[in-house]
Amino acid sequence: MRTSLLIAALVVILNLSFPAAAEAANCFCKFTANPYGKPKVEVLKLQESGYTQGLEKGKCKTYCQGQFDARDKKQLAELYPNGCGFIYLEAYAAIGTAPYDCVRGCSGGGFDVGGTWGCPSGQWLHTDGKSCVTGAGCKVAGIPNQDLKGGYFFWQGDLFKITGPATCKK
Repeated sequence: MRTSLLIAALVVILNLSFPAAAEAANCFCKFTANPYGKPKVEVLKLQESGYTQGLEKGKCKTYCQGQFDARDKKQLAELYPNGCGFIYLEAYAAIGTAPYDCVRGCSGGGFDVGGTWGCPSGQWLHTDGKSCVTGAGCKVAGIPNQDLKGGYFFWQGDLFKITGPATCKK
């Protein structure tokens, strides 16, 4: 009886010390780009097999950092649709089903693809950096700055109309 208790205790200790075999997993890398004030877009995604879930997160991060470092940043930035001016770049890594972690560009950094956002003659670039506006010929003293429905807004008492998207002038 004493021997069977010792064997049972030994089995429990061994099972706690050596968990079941770790699962095979893929390493995923994604690179994103976004100009200031514009949405972040995934511009490239890579995948490599041969990793172990939960055990090789650092190895996966190093792989993604290397892939990002080896690429031409201007070409990555130019993958952003209608990119203009300075475009922020970031690289992320995830192993298996784990969430993505930022591994490069996490605190800023990017590339200037050239150009500036602009509008046709007689219009101005909205403070959102992506729309063109024109004065609507109306001034109301004391009205607060506010957006109105239908593409209009008040700013410092003047009524403006959003006329369309800004375009990149290179």
